Amino acid sequence: MRKTAKNFQILNFISNFACRLVISAYKLMAGLYIHIPFCASRCIYCGFYSTTLLEYRQRYVDALCKEMEMRPFPLPEGTGIDTIYLGGGTPSQLTIELLQQLFLNINKVYMLPSSEGGAGGGSEITIECNPDDVSEEFASALPQLGINRVSMGAQTFDNKRLRFLHRRHTAEQVPIAVERLRKAGIHNISIDLMYGFPGETIDDWEHDIDAALHLNVEHLSAYCLMIEEGSLLYEQLRVHSSEFKVDEELERQMYELLINKLTAAGYEHYEISNFAKPGFRSRHNSNYTQLRQTMPQLECGKHPSVYGGYRKGHDTL
Repeated sequence: MRKTAKNFQILNFISNFACRLVISAYKLMAGLYIHIPFCASRCIYCGFYSTTLLEYRQRYVDALCKEMEMRPFPLPEGTGIDTIYLGGGTPSQLTIELLQQLFLNINKVYMLPSSEGGAGGGSEITIECNPDDVSEEFASALPQLGINRVSMGAQTFDNKRLRFLHRRHTAEQVPIAVERLRKAGIHNISIDLMYGFPGETIDDWEHDIDAALHLNVEHLSAYCLMIEEGSLLYEQLRVHSSEFKVDEELERQMYELLINKLTAAGYEHYEISNFAKPGFRSRHNSNYTQLRQTMPQLECGKHPSVYGGYRKGHDTL
């Protein structure tokens, strides 16, 4: 009895991490999203659920695998997994061994088409990474798992602004990470940028855009700094509100500069915050934005979802 109660407490704890397994299907394509909530440290702006309790990583992955086995989503006949997305949190905080366990289970439950070097065949398989997590060993392991796309949070190439955000990496680590991924055979890289920092000028922002363009990555996402309720930044500004003044006109000019420079460099502006070289739009994100009214979605974990009148959700693992 005591063992059963302990196991329930563990699963309930993991459930409260808001773990999400999302499978969406429309016609002949389906997408799988897995939320990895672990972070080595918490960024000041982040409003997503995350935890720094890294000792629970093994239990979390075990629970994800168990959940997939207990409640596999019956894909329509002729439908295969088209995209897999590991988001967070910081999925690159999982060890290579835990990623191997996760992908072995994904292959077992969803029978992904095999391909040389890993799972998924022609699927787009993305993992979000922090630049400082991309060691040579980590980068080399990704293609063996079938991962062929990396989304990396650069945010800014100014170390002072990175410290303001409580980011762990430095500006110098971003090009090193990109080089390691290229060397490992990852030819679809996306980086995130952020603008609208306190005291940031239009010249500062142009420097960040130019630094990003110099990396010649396939995809760029750029977001204006938001003050999310529940974030460390939100709590800080409740006490020191005078330190952060929003200049909406300056933010508009920054966004306009972003569009002009990236389109001039050959990137397609296909969503509000997303830019891609031809042929490198995020298939996973595009499936959601284009088909959200009709595609069924399953979300396992704590929060149910509704899309197109189709609802699936459970409060426990």
